[in-house]
Amino acid sequence: MALAGVYTQYTRLRGIEQAFVDFALNHDIVLYCMEQLYGMHYEKARRGFEAGCGRIDIGTVYNDLGSQLDLLCSPTTVRKRFVPGIRQLAELAHAHGAFMFLHSDGAIRKAIPDLIEAGVDILNPIQWRCAGMERQRLKRDFGKRLVFHGSVDNQQTLAYGTVEDVRQEVRTNIEVLGKDGGDIVAPCHALQAVSPPENVVAIYEAGHEVRRTV
Repeated sequence: MALAGVYTQYTRLRGIEQAFVDFALNHDIVLYCMEQLYGMHYEKARRGFEAGCGRIDIGTVYNDLGSQLDLLCSPTTVRKRFVPGIRQLAELAHAHGAFMFLHSDGAIRKAIPDLIEAGVDILNPIQWRCAGMERQRLKRDFGKRLVFHGSVDNQQTLAYGTVEDVRQEVRTNIEVLGKDGGDIVAPCHALQAVSPPENVVAIYEAGHEVRRTV
């Protein structure tokens, strides 16, 4: 069940350029808007979980915090403006027996410890070609506390690689991120229109083949 997409909504309310100015200078505006947005999403999520009567397994928050190179705003801003609301939604999900799944594109390694502390159980995606998102280091540093979801690269491997490139990437992801468990095989994001169908099929064929051998 989708719980929130707060960052995206804020940028739509204020405009992307003004949003970044706000994060740097207009802290009162950010605080007020974040409180309102998270409050709205919390109430929607609460009603959803109650209506689900224990049949909802995962609650999802969408907050795109990273570029290809780094966080879009400082770790301090993430900690102050985003983490409190994520924590409230994670506590709500856990109280109803659901896992907390967080989607954030890009190079977000600096924020991962705070996201774990806030209650995130599953992190999506793992864009391992982005700065700081190397699979071995993520598994080493966070693998005991996070499940990794969606690490098959859709910008290069799926779009322009061969079937064997895709199959090898799936094998590597399972060997590294899935060692002792903790990896869900999937594309890192929405499939690009240029991705050949056979590459998409190869993700799941390779995933099933590897899983049967471990």
